[in-house]
Amino acid sequence: MQVGGARDSQFGDSCNPKVHPQPMEETANQNPEPVEALVSKIFTNISSLKSAYIMTLKRSKPPINS
Repeated sequence: MQVGGARDSQFGDSCNPKVHPQPMEETANQNPEPVEALVSKIFTNISSLKSAYIMTLKRSKPPINS
């Protein structure tokens, strides 16, 4: 009867997958302008979502009568 050895070998490979690094030439040749445009679009979209969410919260909140 194996207590610890079978369990260790069963999960050992799935918990530590092998990483294969990519050559530096592929990432160094990218033009930074499209990446900056993409980041700008992402921030714009996130800002729009946040403002729409805030507006939704304001509309769904019942008014406080004093």
